[in-house]
Amino acid sequence: MKQTILVTGGTGFIGSHTTVELINAGYDVVIIDNLSNSNADVVDGIEKITGVRPAFEKVDCLDYPALEGVFQKYPAISGIIHFAASKAVSRLKNRCSTTATTSILSSICWSLCPSMM
Repeated sequence: MKQTILVTGGTGFIGSHTTVELINAGYDVVIIDNLSNSNADVVDGIEKITGVRPAFEKVDCLDYPALEGVFQKYPAISGIIHFAASKAVSRLKNRCSTTATTSILSSICWSLCPSMM
């Protein structure tokens, strides 16, 4: 049985490349991304490269009920690779507290998610 890995920020540069490698290694992948720094068309690119279309949900990691919904929809998730964060250096100057809040709180949401306990 294949393992299913959840990749947060999976349509970003690092997340999409990781998703390709996971699929090529035989994993099923579920991507969640709020698309604030990326585009859903990336999923099409992943499919072209691998021949497999990963599951995709447009979800913000700070939306706790939506996260719960993802785990209910995909109960086979056995691992998480967390790339979702606001980290663009050019944005840090003007939005430092927002960037830190998004990155830190989304990680805390994951630690509190009852579906993963």
